[in-house]
Amino acid sequence: MEAKQIEVCKKKLLELRSEHIKEMQIMEQDNLRNSMQSVSGNLSAYSQHMAETAADSFEREKNIGLLSTVNSMIKEINDALCKINNNSYGICEICNQEISFIRLEAIPYARHCINCKRNMEKK
Repeated sequence: MEAKQIEVCKKKLLELRSEHIKEMQIMEQDNLRNSMQSVSGNLSAYSQHMAETAADSFEREKNIGLLSTVNSMIKEINDALCKINNNSYGICEICNQEISFIRLEAIPYARHCINCKRNMEKK
């Protein structure tokens, strides 16, 4: 892979990482805000309905799952950036063939060439 192509991918990776970090910070702030509201409790004289409690619990679980997904994506991006620094970027982890630039433009953190990825998905 040419140095110019690697720089294009590196730029995309850095942009993606920045976007995901911002997204994660927003989600964490929302979770903190929602947690503070649930700790402070409802100020009305009526207790919270079971359905509201369940909805709050579901929302927290969903947000935790989303945070986990974003965190995993940041790890994938960081791994790809390390590969750039180690001169092993763009090499399939299964067949050791070069991953096409077209694939890396679309998914700059791709670990596998398209053929190996297809074979993995078939299994």
